[in-house]
Amino acid sequence: MGLSAIMGIGSAAASAALDAKVQMSVGRSLRGSASALQYAVFDTLVGFGSLGFGFLAEATDYGVMYAVVGAVVLLGVLVGGLGWRSIRQRI
Repeated sequence: MGLSAIMGIGSAAASAALDAKVQMSVGRSLRGSASALQYAVFDTLVGFGSLGFGFLAEATDYGVMYAVVGAVVLLGVLVGGLGWRSIRQRI
């Protein structure tokens, strides 16, 4: 339950930061279109990711699929950490 709460907080923070970044990167007249495109891409990636991991689990087994998911998460943490470090140095 604790991990679920941490994930929810992290996901909400990341989503809010990404929303703000997208909205700041376009002019006022394009904010609706930018938001629509952002969420369309997000939903598409979620769908293809689920499909891909489903095919991977079917072709191998769940152990391999979870190892790949873990590697993807660790890669995300490393990239996020490097991004955070870069931002902190600019401040």
